[in-house]
Amino acid sequence: MSEKPGDGEAPASPSSSSRRRSGTRGGTWPAEADSTPEQRRRAASEIVLRMLTTRERSEAEVRQALRKRGHDAETIAVVVEEFRSKNLLSDTRFAEAFAAEAAERRGYGSAAIRMRLRTKGIAPDVAAQAATVSPEDEEARARVFAAKRARSLASHPPDVRYRRLAGALARRGYPAEIVFRLASELSKDVAETDI
Repeated sequence: MSEKPGDGEAPASPSSSSRRRSGTRGGTWPAEADSTPEQRRRAASEIVLRMLTTRERSEAEVRQALRKRGHDAETIAVVVEEFRSKNLLSDTRFAEAFAAEAAERRGYGSAAIRMRLRTKGIAPDVAAQAATVSPEDEEARARVFAAKRARSLASHPPDVRYRRLAGALARRGYPAEIVFRLASELSKDVAETDI
């Protein structure tokens, strides 16, 4: 009689497969019942350190990642406070970095940046402060974004260019007066150069 593979062996513990999925290194799953609070804190701290190596993180992101990996509320609170007290975790710094990247790389306006920061768990006052720019700077950013979009719409009739430019600017969170002025100006500019 042939033996099936695995006969006589103890089944793999659920925690061993969880360890592999969790991304933790070092072998012990932090949420195991027999781990000490200090072991859980160290494991959670390692996760947060790895998260912070790539970019700034919000407290909400850190809390969510630790919860997802099975850490209890007490461990999460201790680790977040530890990183905050060492100035390694700052919602203000995260919001400023996010706002700069969203404005420069993605062409978002202040309103869209504020909204996106709020969805990432940033307090309204911190989100508003990070997203605030002068009206001149906001219009300059909108103009750069709209000019790129207008070039891609050059083959369309002026009314289609206007509609699409206005929609793209509005979705990026720019104020209505900037949206209508730039859509009108740039859809005409492209039309005049076509003649």
